[in-house]
Amino acid sequence: MMKIEKRLEELGVKLPEPAKPVAAYVPFRRTGNLIYISGQDCR
Repeated sequence: MMKIEKRLEELGVKLPEPAKPVAAYVPFRRTGNLIYISGQDCR
């Protein structure tokens, strides 16, 4: 268990489950010779 999760458990904090996506998301969309990128980072 990760250190943060362990500490939250010690404090009695319970996080809710993440919500399910309400749509089908795509990381990029190509239009002609352009690509539109969404939700990406440098990792």
